[in-house]
Amino acid sequence: MVSANNIEEYLTPGSKINLKINSATEGIEQPFALLLLVEPKQYSLMKDHVVQKYAVDNDIIYITVNTGVAKIIEELKQNKIETKNFSFIDLVSKSTGAKKTVGENISYLESPSELTDTLVYVEKELSEKKKPFVVLDSVSTLLVYNDVASVERFVHLLVGKVNDIEASVLIFSTDADDSQIVTKTIGQFVDKTIRI
Repeated sequence: MVSANNIEEYLTPGSKINLKINSATEGIEQPFALLLLVEPKQYSLMKDHVVQKYAVDNDIIYITVNTGVAKIIEELKQNKIETKNFSFIDLVSKSTGAKKTVGENISYLESPSELTDTLVYVEKELSEKKKPFVVLDSVSTLLVYNDVASVERFVHLLVGKVNDIEASVLIFSTDADDSQIVTKTIGQFVDKTIRI
């Protein structure tokens, strides 16, 4: 007989991740502001599954600092996530020389240090969407290009703008030691911090 405690050993890796995500977000109603701390080894897979969970009923505004938008779109399509309701703000492709994808729903900024311009683009997207849902990928990477105070201020302003229109925001960060100082501060700006 299978007990609830050992059911995970019978699940596929994707099902285990979905179970973990659903358990961690159980009872959390939109609109919300969540900080998701993810183990570095599982970051990409967890991120894709979390985005998939919320992409169905929302207009996603995806701020990417971690990976170029071409690769993100490819990963989303591999996971059968439709991107027609997505808008992307890409802070990394220009500075790394990554392949660009042509599309109306993609805005390319020069570098991950353009935090003010990012907020301008987010405000524009928030005003144009029926049910906006912001995804920030990721605080950890922002810290490579910006000082701690700038990242904290950026996230505080981002969460404030999202809260003002009663939308939701998911903020991803790795659960690594080098991010803990800033994630503790950011934890004060969100409704809940979740380790998954």
